[in-house]
Amino acid sequence: LESHKADVRMVNWHDSGLPHASTIRLAKIATIDAELVDKPLGTLGRQDFLAVKKIMRTQMAFWL
Repeated sequence: LESHKADVRMVNWHDSGLPHASTIRLAKIATIDAELVDKPLGTLGRQDFLAVKKIMRTQMAFWL
């Protein structure tokens, strides 16, 4: 899989409850209605959250 500058490879994917190593693709964010969610896939740990936050600030700086 080709990496993008807005991709964040999860460091603590296993502790987050995910079955496989995962990458957060900030260039492909989508939303769905909460009623369509049967159960969460996992949670985002602090270290991974901070990495996502840093990339989002960089990628969306042009909006500010």
